Amino acid sequence: MQIENQDNIYKVQGTKDTYDVNLEEKTCTCPHFLHRMQAIHQYCKHIHAVIDKEQQRDEETYDKIKQHLKENPKTTLEQLEAKFNPEAIDDLISKKEITLPTASSTTQ
Repeated sequence: MQIENQDNIYKVQGTKDTYDVNLEEKTCTCPHFLHRMQAIHQYCKHIHAVIDKEQQRDEETYDKIKQHLKENPKTTLEQLEAKFNPEAIDDLISKKEITLPTASSTTQ
């Protein structure tokens, strides 16, 4: 999902249209939010995508983490957490998309 911040209103490219997400008010202009999710105080996928991007838990960040590990295979968890959002790292470890060297393998 392509997301651009324009004066605190995020433009989120959906499947067919671009929707406006106001993160402060937690609103979206997509029909799913306006006609369903807003009534039950839930977020649509566009709001979730903006929240993930703001928390650096989006695909762009995941790709940067994976690229960093590819270029620096001996990176420790502590080094990675100093550079990236620890929750994003945990997401990738939980999904088994990355593995980190164990303490014993980094000392050899």
